[in-house]
Parts: sequence; C-alpha cells; structure tokens
Amino acid sequence: MSNLVSIEAAEQPVQDAGMDWLAYLKDPSVPFDERLDRWEAFVSQFDPVECPLVHQLPDGLYCRTIVMPAGAIVVSQIHKKDNPFFIQRGRVTVISENEKVVEYKAPHMGITKPGTRRLLFVHEDTEWTTVHPNPDNISDLQELESLYVEMKPTTRALRDKQQALLTDRS
Repeated sequence: MSNLVSIEAAEQPVQDAGMDWLAYLKDPSVPFDERLDRWEAFVSQFDPVECPLVHQLPDGLYCRTIVMPAGAIVVSQIHKKDNPFFIQRGRVTVISENEKVVEYKAPHMGITKPGTRRLLFVHEDTEWTTVHPNPDNISDLQELESLYVEMKPTTRALRDKQQALLTDRS
C-alpha cells in the first residue's frame, strides 16, 4: 500500500490556509520531492483508503498490481530501476518529475524511470501493474520490494500509521 487518502477528503482543502495545493504541486521552483513530502504531510490528516496489492511470481518475473478505488489519492514509492507498467482498467491523473502532469486511461502501457515518485489522483477504479525481472525467482516479497522500490522514512511512518488505522477499523 502507498500513502493514500480519498480525493473527496482532499478536494475541499486543496485551497487550505491560503495554499493552492494544485498550483504548489506543479511549481517548478520547489524541488519535486519536497512538494510531495509536503503534500503527504498535508493529506495524512484525512482517513486512509485501502488499495490492495496483488503479487504474482511467474518464472523469472515479479508482477505487482495495486488496485486503487475511484477517489483515492496515492503517493507512490520511489522506483529504483526502469520497469514497464500497465494500466489494465481505470483513469488517473499523474504528477511526477518525469511525466509532469498527465492523464492515463486504460488500456495504457508506459516505462517508469529510476527515481520516479508519483502522485496519482484516481478518477475511476484503477488496476496498475509493474513488471520486474526476478532471475533468481525470489519469493520473499520484502526482499523483492527492497530490490525495486524504496520508501522515504517519512512516507513509511505515514504508511504505518494509516495501516494501523485501517486495521483498527476491521
């Protein structure tokens, strides 16, 4: 799971305390990573949304699918290597340093570059899959995750807090 909240929860305060968040997220004068860090801190005050991950391990590959409900706002982990991604269903607006601001609609295929960290506004229920080489057929998901993505300590703390909230609701 990534750091997630509902768009409905965040749309109302997108202009909060004099801050126009959408303009800020697009502001090239502030380093992109700093903009996302600040956004994550802002949206962490809202209720989290669950986005299940589905892992598949065909011979020599690691496929990871995140299922995001319409209305979710997702901040991705940082990708360490080039990898293809596929959007099987749905529609999202993506803000990233590489892609700038773009809307993707299924079916779509693209390439993620190393260092990519994305902010996604999910407009329709969306399935997004990344595919990674796994020549040693590693089956430990934490080990695989550590090979291909990394999470900033602040993001990990927010994710852990949100996971605890989701677990308490169950």
